[in-house]
Amino acid sequence: MPTIYVSRKGNSHNLRLRDSQGHDPGNSDLETDIRAGETVTWELDPRAGDPNFPQYKPIASIEHIEKVDGSSHPRYNGSIQLLTADPVGTNGILQELW
Repeated sequence: MPTIYVSRKGNSHNLRLRDSQGHDPGNSDLETDIRAGETVTWELDPRAGDPNFPQYKPIASIEHIEKVDGSSHPRYNGSIQLLTADPVGTNGILQELW
């Protein structure tokens, strides 16, 4: 079950994503290996705010991740919809079934 860790990139308003598989591009351009039927967990990066990892800046919460209908968003034309439904959250951690 892959986990996506979310923090803030430096002092910007951009996200920094990494995953439990060791992928850490240093920005929001993350590619994670996920098989059909797996659950993906999204959570705040535990490294954020740790002085040993100054590149991971904390954010307060993950409020929402949603399944996007590609037909209503031109920038997603030609993409593959992998989410089966909107993710569900408990205690600030969001999970989604692929």
